[in-house]
Amino acid sequence: MNRFPTVTLAAALLLGGCQTIFDLVGVEQPLTALEARNFNGSYQGSITQTEQAPPGCPLEHGEKVIMIGDGVLWYAYSPTTLFTAAVSTDGNVNATSDGVTLTGKIDGDHLAATIQSPSCQTTLSMNYIFNHS
Repeated sequence: MNRFPTVTLAAALLLGGCQTIFDLVGVEQPLTALEARNFNGSYQGSITQTEQAPPGCPLEHGEKVIMIGDGVLWYAYSPTTLFTAAVSTDGNVNATSDGVTLTGKIDGDHLAATIQSPSCQTTLSMNYIFNHS
């Protein structure tokens, strides 16, 4: 059973309804709708492990798609590591989850990022393919 919607609703009620999903995922100041439109969409490209010391490295490689919605990149790196990285107005994305960091930048139609954990490093190189705003 997925408890996230119940926990989210309970947290919002306890906080007087002023809590937003952006607060819950650590986004201090979401982009405006116009700013988010510059980044929202699907990005497709390669995910490559450049350093690995198994066990502990996900078996990510090949062509993948990552989506950005409401100016937030959501990416499940592993079953226990979910990145929710707010896109800043200059295209930078930074997030930490379970001791793993994601740092990257969207420049024009290209998303480049590095994911670093104690046992592996993964690079993402993706191009914008579809706007679903």
